[in-house]
Amino acid sequence: MAKRRGGKSRRKTVPGWLRPPEVDWAQTGHTLMGVAWVTAAIGLIVAWVIGVPRLEAYASSRQPAGETVEGSPDELSVRFVDRPAWLAPELEASLARLAAEQVGSDPLRRSDLVGVRSALLATGWFRDVEQVRRSHHGPVEVTATFARPAAVIRDDRTDHLVNRQGLLLPRSFPAGSAEGFIAIVGARYARPSRAGEPWPGADVTAALQLLQVISARPWAGQVAQIDVARHGRDASLRLVTDRGCTILWGRAPGEEQGGDVPAAQKLSYLDYHHSEYGHIDRGLQELDITGDVVVGR
Repeated sequence: MAKRRGGKSRRKTVPGWLRPPEVDWAQTGHTLMGVAWVTAAIGLIVAWVIGVPRLEAYASSRQPAGETVEGSPDELSVRFVDRPAWLAPELEASLARLAAEQVGSDPLRRSDLVGVRSALLATGWFRDVEQVRRSHHGPVEVTATFARPAAVIRDDRTDHLVNRQGLLLPRSFPAGSAEGFIAIVGARYARPSRAGEPWPGADVTAALQLLQVISARPWAGQVAQIDVARHGRDASLRLVTDRGCTILWGRAPGEEQGGDVPAAQKLSYLDYHHSEYGHIDRGLQELDITGDVVVGR
């Protein structure tokens, strides 16, 4: 029977250089999380710098083709998306040329598109330019809200075009030559100094309120002028028909006082005249529609 060597077993020791290093797992977790956040941030920045221009170029190249207007000597075309029906071809061409002048050869240069927006807004013809796009091979596409002409304000020699808010538009005509627009006459204040600015005066504001009320009526074309000359005295307005009849309207819609009947009642009078006589002036020289009974002569 063999003897055991010693009563205790010997423990094998491993040299220090072979032992795995001790790890602080809490500290390591914080470090790895920090590295992950930095890596993600760098990835997002790179994706934005590289990916966004490509995405914009791809999206714009997929837009449906539409009517274009040649805008520059190198045949760059400009398209106004959903252009309004009232936009005259010569005005559209002029705005397209202005837009094309802001654009260089690089279709992805964002500063060119910003320049197009700024240049168009500065003309006074737009209430807003929501988007400007350009593809590699297609036109420059402009999505915008035009400042629609509503009336002209007449001074001694000139008809000045304004929109429904009374903002001066960059076009004028010799007095009496602006076809298709009711003329506001007798305004107290002169025109603003620049396009895009509002025409000053409560008289013009009142006339535009009245214009908005009558513009949808089938007889609106029989009104040639809205006379505001007496507005400063008694806040009254007058309509002048295309046959020279003066119709005392009274105060602006919604501002009636005393015996001045509401705008709806005045409209009913003129609707009846148009229906029964074919013209709102009934062939008379003067009409007063401010009361419960229409007075004419």
